[in-house]
Amino acid sequence: MNFVVKKSGFIHLVLTCFLWCCVSFISCKQDPKSSVNATADNSNAANQEEAPKKRFGLDAVDFGMSPSEFAAIGFPEGYPVPLGKYGYKIVPVYTKRDELRAIVIKGLPTTDVKQYTTFTYLIWEDLIDVFTLKYGKTIEEPKIFPPAQYLKDGRLLFTHEWQSGDKTIQLGLINDKGSYSANVFIENKSYN
Repeated sequence: MNFVVKKSGFIHLVLTCFLWCCVSFISCKQDPKSSVNATADNSNAANQEEAPKKRFGLDAVDFGMSPSEFAAIGFPEGYPVPLGKYGYKIVPVYTKRDELRAIVIKGLPTTDVKQYTTFTYLIWEDLIDVFTLKYGKTIEEPKIFPPAQYLKDGRLLFTHEWQSGDKTIQLGLINDKGSYSANVFIENKSYN
């Protein structure tokens, strides 16, 4: 009986990961330099005004925007948004005046220590790569991937931090009642 429970838990994890990957793949935006756009006639491009570039994903987020402006970006509610190698849930945080002050990027949670040391570790590394590529070196010496027993229930343990103007980006790991995940907290100090 114990073997069946472990096996079904593993199957559940595999199916959950597979579904997240499928949704991430389906929800990807079309590349603006697709073959349809590449075949357009550019002979009179000099006479036309250049249209402003549309921003996608996290680049389209402006702190201070309203909930309706954030919703217009098109992050699918409850579904993963492609970022790096995996899909992540994007959760907005607003001030009392309904201005966007922060966003939380949540990795897929895992439910046991073995999954934490494998799957959560891969997500953590992916987030390091994404934000190091965008913001460069961290402002402090980054911490190593901590063992699960170091994560206190309900508390986020930050391992990396980047700074860009008024924006602070913190990567951490959390144990939420036995559910482990890697999360990023991006906050703009101007909107506290």
